[in-house]
Amino acid sequence: MFAHVFLVLFLLFIYNVLVGAVRPYFYRASVIDDLSVVESFKAGFKVVMSAVAADGLGEEWLGREFTPEVIEQLCHLHDTCYVCTGGEGGEFETLVVDAPFFKKRIVIDESETYFKLHAGSLIVTQAHLEDK
Repeated sequence: MFAHVFLVLFLLFIYNVLVGAVRPYFYRASVIDDLSVVESFKAGFKVVMSAVAADGLGEEWLGREFTPEVIEQLCHLHDTCYVCTGGEGGEFETLVVDAPFFKKRIVIDESETYFKLHAGSLIVTQAHLEDK
């Protein structure tokens, strides 16, 4: 029984990694607060903004790496535009390019942005894996 549960959890984890939908490291039920975003950064995750769909998040956010300054800006947007700092309302999507458990990091060599009205995406056209 345990082996089956472990296999299902492992496959779900692999699926999430492949589609770039890895949740922040300290994900709690349905609420991601400012602390968990900061903790994810401190835990060694390197994350870039791959899609935006909210007032206050324009094309300039696409491809930005999460840093303490970016997290602070998201907190400010939360106060003015009600942007959830964890992206849980669908305001943005992220791509994990490095994590403590990755053997190699993803390096984005070339990308394009597509932005129309209030939503946009980062389209990675070329990337490679790099040893840590």
